[in-house]
Amino acid sequence: MEPKKNSKANVGRNSSLYFLIGLALMLFLTNYAINYKTYDKSNIDIGQLDMDEELEEEIPITEQIQTPPPPPPPPAAPEVIEIVEDEEEV
Repeated sequence: MEPKKNSKANVGRNSSLYFLIGLALMLFLTNYAINYKTYDKSNIDIGQLDMDEELEEEIPITEQIQTPPPPPPPPAAPEVIEIVEDEEEV
């Protein structure tokens, strides 16, 4: 006796694949909805840019006073070495 159902018409055969495709699609749409930006149309100015109104900054001139380096310290005096003879008798 042959089964009456067609094996190609069985939807449960690839149910995990359909679930993963639907999950990926929903995650993509959710990410897109969260990152979607809107701007107020009243705040957008489409006018031309005026280059004549550039701000000019005055940079103050500073002088760097160069002090001469301190003189090197005088060399240390050599130590005086006393020579003691070993002539003690024990």
